[in-house]
Amino acid sequence: METIFEHNPTQVELASLTDAKTKQEYLSNWMCTKEHSLLDIVLLFEMRNDEISAKTYRDLIPDLYQEYILGFDNEVIS
Repeated sequence: METIFEHNPTQVELASLTDAKTKQEYLSNWMCTKEHSLLDIVLLFEMRNDEISAKTYRDLIPDLYQEYILGFDNEVIS
């Protein structure tokens, strides 16, 4: 599974995206799924202002990214 660790994150980026977890700690987290890992990669590229790379990964998880943008609010409000 591809993670942000394959994209040479800085310590600042790791602190922001993973609360400074090591790769092993990141992979053992219950939230570490393929989709959430891709979301973290999108966020990493967005932090770097690399819109082309961010879009490449964002296109792989459009629904999850939309949920992230909406704050993972699962309540339907009419």
